[in-house]
Amino acid sequence: MIEWGFTIRTEEDLDTGIYHLLTFHMFRWGDVKKVLKSIDNVINKSRFSKEFSRAIREKKIFYIYDVGMLSEIVSCQLQKLYRSRISNNRCSDTFFRIDRKSILRLFARAFPYIV
Repeated sequence: MIEWGFTIRTEEDLDTGIYHLLTFHMFRWGDVKKVLKSIDNVINKSRFSKEFSRAIREKKIFYIYDVGMLSEIVSCQLQKLYRSRISNNRCSDTFFRIDRKSILRLFARAFPYIV
């Protein structure tokens, strides 16, 4: 992350770095791409993930994304857009996207179906 100008001195710096890695696909090249693919593989191929997916398919559980946790990511983006608007009168970002289902699943809350 240092290669891209991220200096990690505090937990907030680390949060910002992780935010950029998860939401900006243009940072996903070279070693970063390998690390994200490795994370995807670990999450997707774990026994827990397979059982979780099976339980969803069999309608034993359902899940929703944790609004509080995901709202922090969206809040970071809104703050970034606000700062951009204030500093250079521009307010857009075509690169923002949260597109890793395996990583999004880490923000899920599961509930049993009640029959």
